[in-house]
Amino acid sequence: MTGPVLTSRRAAEYCGMAVQTLYNLISQGQGPKHYKQGKRNAFYPADLDDWIGSRLQPATEAVSKCTPDQVVSSRYASTVTDSEKRGYTVAEASAYLGISDWVLRAEMRNNRIAAKRRGSTILFDRHELDRYFDDLPERMPGR
Repeated sequence: MTGPVLTSRRAAEYCGMAVQTLYNLISQGQGPKHYKQGKRNAFYPADLDDWIGSRLQPATEAVSKCTPDQVVSSRYASTVTDSEKRGYTVAEASAYLGISDWVLRAEMRNNRIAAKRRGSTILFDRHELDRYFDDLPERMPGR
């Protein structure tokens, strides 16, 4: 396998979970495919994507497994559509912009795009993402 190798911390962030949750899933044999580099775990994004995809189920299946109380309470829960959502995680923001997580983080480090932190979670404002995208050149030089 080729491509960037993620540490356990980066893999957990990529999957949207706490590092300890990732460790627990691995120890239970339910975690993503990983490799050992000495004492450390190494992950490839493609393996993480496959694992996340294998854990997803259609919404109708998820609702059918709920108790009636859970279905009723979910009806009254606040629903936010993508067009109303304001804060995006690294994975959501990179998907929104059509760039990789690595490019997004590089742009953040180089102060080309602003981000906020809430605990250990990095959040991007949708308006800031739109501004960044609007400031990109119309076409790539030399093409």
